[in-house]
Amino acid sequence: MNKKFFNIVGLLISGILLSQNIYNVKIKNYKIADLSDEIKETSGLTLVNNELYTINDSGNEPILYTLNKKTGLVEKRFKMPFQNVDWEIVSSDSEGNLYIGDVGNNSGKRKDLTIYKLAEDKVNAEAFSLKYKDQPTEPLHQNHDYDLEAMIVQNKTAHLFSKSWNTGQMRHYTLILEKGNSPYPVLVETIKLPYVVTDATQFKNLVWMVGYSRGANVYLTHYSLEQGKLINPTTWFIGMSTGIGQVEGVAANEDGLYISAEKFKKTPFKVDAALYFVPYNKLNKDGITQKSN
Repeated sequence: MNKKFFNIVGLLISGILLSQNIYNVKIKNYKIADLSDEIKETSGLTLVNNELYTINDSGNEPILYTLNKKTGLVEKRFKMPFQNVDWEIVSSDSEGNLYIGDVGNNSGKRKDLTIYKLAEDKVNAEAFSLKYKDQPTEPLHQNHDYDLEAMIVQNKTAHLFSKSWNTGQMRHYTLILEKGNSPYPVLVETIKLPYVVTDATQFKNLVWMVGYSRGANVYLTHYSLEQGKLINPTTWFIGMSTGIGQVEGVAANEDGLYISAEKFKKTPFKVDAALYFVPYNKLNKDGITQKSN
């Protein structure tokens, strides 16, 4: 089969994905609390041993926080032994290991992207470099697909989900997190989305993602992860950044989803950082709000 045939098939598949329904749930109805200014730039969530962890992104102290799941208040602080250039990911694996991704790349020119695997003492860490083989050398401020804010870890392999402002095609990469392995991730697939992905989490066989569009629409999607690929997506429109904040975090347990939003300020809108919890039984498919096209 020739290349032209595969391109046609790819376009047909993209068309199918884009014609899927997007359902509606208002997460503002499930707000736990506003978050304090100490974590107003919360940029990720993860759950380990029933503790909810978060971080701030660039320009903030290199501190890992735990939050009270009922009040949103900071309970613990762990100062990390490495710099916060632009932390965008806090994640974990099934063994309870914590990871921090210093992988924010708005300008498209960073060459020092790093994923840290924390030791159990949360003082020491192992560092893994991340590099893109095809990343251009000139600055690309937000007009590129080499930014990253979402990751899950499974069997010592990071699944990375790009924040693709340029094409709208999320790139799904894998990177083996073992000493001596290549820093260059392997491209697994690309998926067209109506938003850019800002966090991801896995619970059992489902991968959940959140993100927002240029028009400030905020979305939630879940996939099944089978044979290393994302299949069977379902997407919900969950609000506007102008009403719920800039959503940057998601974490899942057996009851539902914790979702965090950093402070959103764009005249005339001003929304405080906030923490939400959405039970799974509220993620119904009763109302179709729009088509994903």
